Amino acid sequence: MEDLVTLMRRSMGLTLYEAKLYIAMLQGARNPREASSMSGVPLPRIYDVVRALEGKGFVEPDPGGWYRPRPPRAVAAAMLTRIEEEARSRAKLVLEVSEKLASLTEPPRPREGVVTAAGPYSIASAIAEASRGAPAIYIVASNVLHMHIDLLESIAKNAAGITPVVRVILGPRIGREVEDRLRGLGIEVKTSKPHVIDLAVTPTILIIILEDPYRREPIAVIVRDPGQAGHAYKVIEDLWLSS
Repeated sequence: MEDLVTLMRRSMGLTLYEAKLYIAMLQGARNPREASSMSGVPLPRIYDVVRALEGKGFVEPDPGGWYRPRPPRAVAAAMLTRIEEEARSRAKLVLEVSEKLASLTEPPRPREGVVTAAGPYSIASAIAEASRGAPAIYIVASNVLHMHIDLLESIAKNAAGITPVVRVILGPRIGREVEDRLRGLGIEVKTSKPHVIDLAVTPTILIIILEDPYRREPIAVIVRDPGQAGHAYKVIEDLWLSS
């Protein structure tokens, strides 16, 4: 039980008394005295602790005059939603700050050329950079990104904080739960037959995502060529409209 209390304090932000009281209420404590006896929380502190749990969404008033615990899965779902919202807000703020910092010393960006990026962080950063100033970005996830779902979701979340329209085409191997999570972020999603290449494309930048056969991690080929990118963008846009 002490291990569970420690985990609750570490992951859910509860105090020692809050964790012990919530467990006691899940185990059937029906009034302050039972709650104190089962949890070890001193009776004079019970009301302060249970109100703190109410404020954190772990318990709710019971019509019988005491409190009742909210189901653990409901508590977890609410906490995860809040954590995701906070993470999106923080990510957007980080991007805004980085843009202001970059404006101080940023050298001219190359207008054309081909470069590569290796690893999830570099790829997500490259796609976030490509999204900046674009009217829309299309992301095709089929052969590579279905093995790197965290990267796919990171790419989509970052892009959604920068460009007004993010459209993701998913291959059939990507589960419905991923589609639902992306839609929950306000991202447009469609499913389609498998595609040969995974990519992200704006009217001016094309990023092709491949799998490094030796390291078993994604790599990206970044093509800064408005001609090639514009053609690819039109092809993917037509595919989106026709699917």
